[in-house]
Amino acid sequence: MGLTSEDIEPQRTIPEMYGEGEDIFRYRTDWEHLPLFETKFSYDLSTTALGCGGTVVLPALQFALWTHPKRIYLVGCDTTTSGYFDNKKINGNFLVPNELVKKYSEFANFAQQYYPDVEIISINPVGLKGIFNDEYQTKAV
Repeated sequence: MGLTSEDIEPQRTIPEMYGEGEDIFRYRTDWEHLPLFETKFSYDLSTTALGCGGTVVLPALQFALWTHPKRIYLVGCDTTTSGYFDNKKINGNFLVPNELVKKYSEFANFAQQYYPDVEIISINPVGLKGIFNDEYQTKAV
């Protein structure tokens, strides 16, 4: 169970009873909305909080790297204001795509430094174009 800022936002607390007897491990993620806070990515999840960066994808990527796979595919994780894969338009994207692109770029540098043997492939990127290994696929007919 990921913990963020239950100390300053009590409504975010996950009660202990939900983890009893289920062999559930609590882990900590940082919270980017704290004043003057800068996300740091973690390469050792046993001792350091996962860096949030404003999207659940970045903690998931840190976890994936920690398991040391051969490659990771990013599908549907693009950051763009041009719309979704199904051609629906975004109305008020609260994730601030330009800021997320910066975080993805920082993450790419982190991954290259600590896990240079893990290939990260971005499928049909728009906002993430050029950050990871780009791969383009067309729709099957």
